[in-house]
Amino acid sequence: MPSRAKGTPTGGTPALALLEDAQPEARAGDHVPHVIAWNLTRRCNLECAHCYIAAGPSETARDELTLDECIRIADEMLAVNPAPLFILSGGEPLLRDDLEAFALHATRGGATVVVGTNGTLLTDARIVRLKDAGVRGVAVSVESLRASYHDRFRRGHGSLAATLEAVERLARHELDVVPRELTQQGDAVGRIRDAERRHAARPRAPSRSASASVARAGGAGSAAGPGAGAADSTAGCGAGAAAPPGAGASAAG
Repeated sequence: MPSRAKGTPTGGTPALALLEDAQPEARAGDHVPHVIAWNLTRRCNLECAHCYIAAGPSETARDELTLDECIRIADEMLAVNPAPLFILSGGEPLLRDDLEAFALHATRGGATVVVGTNGTLLTDARIVRLKDAGVRGVAVSVESLRASYHDRFRRGHGSLAATLEAVERLARHELDVVPRELTQQGDAVGRIRDAERRHAARPRAPSRSASASVARAGGAGSAAGPGAGAADSTAGCGAGAAAPPGAGASAAG
């Protein structure tokens, strides 16, 4: 789901009305949103060559949906489907200070929440906050294990190193990682799985927030476990995310 279009009233438009405007023949109940890929911002610390929403450092938060607007739309989605998958991306969603507040509201409402990110801003403290908010997994993209290629494509010097360091942190904190290798320049997926295996030696106890999220979602499958079915997000950062078994893809708004 894109940020609010320029000129849209602050009050916003109900999510179901947006869906019906896009498809006049549709009626409430005809289309159930199972997987919602939600681009929360066009702001980004990188400026990737493939970004279809032209996100980048020059964008501002001026036209973004507010936290209250996001919550209202999410509640409308949850009224139609009490256990959807939300893929929160952008742009770079970690640039939104209210990301965890929104994720917490969505998970408490029954959604399974994953975050699609370029990974460069994933500090230890931010990962802890995401886990505490009930986020079940993080999707990251790696263009190549050659820094010269990846960094040039992402237009960010040192971005490959920062992303791979973030993968190690995610593994240490036992937050699932969904790798997406867009251009097949080296075994990036294997590198990420190696990091997970290195940190999997100790017993892994599920967090209370994650367990509660599964219970509320009626047993929806892991958002990002190895071998889970992949559903590509249309997020600006190009990250993929894993969908619960049997979930059909449906874009919101």
